[in-house]
Amino acid sequence: MIFENLSCTLFPHRSTLSLQLTPLQISSHFPFTLCFCFLSYLLFHCFQFKETTFNINLTQNQTFFTLTAMKHPKPQNPITPTPSPSSRSSLSSHLAMVELKQRILTSLSKLSDRDTHQIAVEDLEKTIAALSPDAIPMILNCLYDAATDPKPAVKRDALRLLAAVCAAHGDAAAAHLTKIIGHVVRRLKDADSAVRDACRDTVGALAAQYLKGDGGGGGVGTVVGLFVKPLFEAMGEQNKGVQAGAAVCMAKMVECAGGGGEAPVPAFQKLCPRICKLLNSPNFMAKAAILPVVASLSQVRGLHCCGLGRVGSRVGGFM
Repeated sequence: MIFENLSCTLFPHRSTLSLQLTPLQISSHFPFTLCFCFLSYLLFHCFQFKETTFNINLTQNQTFFTLTAMKHPKPQNPITPTPSPSSRSSLSSHLAMVELKQRILTSLSKLSDRDTHQIAVEDLEKTIAALSPDAIPMILNCLYDAATDPKPAVKRDALRLLAAVCAAHGDAAAAHLTKIIGHVVRRLKDADSAVRDACRDTVGALAAQYLKGDGGGGGVGTVVGLFVKPLFEAMGEQNKGVQAGAAVCMAKMVECAGGGGEAPVPAFQKLCPRICKLLNSPNFMAKAAILPVVASLSQVRGLHCCGLGRVGSRVGGFM
């Protein structure tokens, strides 16, 4: 025999099989490589094992060969966790929001085409009326972007639709009023007079809604500040067109908020000193545009503005 005292023991341990030869004495004329190849063939082809480790332990008189082979466990089908109802609902809401935004952007893109303009306006108005409160920030951002479109028609309608969103969802949109007004006031820099007129009309519509009664859920005086702060800042810019546009917007704000005897008289009372200060400022170039503001303030019931008559006469001198 080639092998002397050959013994082979199999130890099945789950997916592991061990083959041990004890003791194994290899004759000098028999190559060690042949022995290893034989054992490897046995394990690989007969038992279909995939991984092997081969260890040799040498003592003074004996040589021990241990060849261990391991079977890979059968792959198990991965268990896909079942999504919870809340996660399914969240995913569904996200997909619905993406689809809604795409529909809004498509309608906005049609505003620049005369043939599709009216259809787009009607679609946007219907969409706005059906919005859920959590969709308000999304449509406002879409309208902000549209208001910077190169085409004047798109800008005008985007500004008008900002007021439409507030009219349809007054409470939900009230939290965004500061940003809405600030965006409208920035559009006063537009070279197109129709866009500036749209700014005026939007400010008037917002004033009529939020500067009467409880001011949309907050103190009326605080809400007035949201309007007049950016308008006075615009009047401080060294641009006559922007100054005049801001003055016209302020006049529209007072006019729309003062109707029906529900005007915030104490807040409007504070406008008079600031208007007088503008008239005395050499940096304010649109003094004639103040006249509509003075005229609107004079029509507010219960408003007694010290020096209002003098302001009117001084403005008349600049006409």
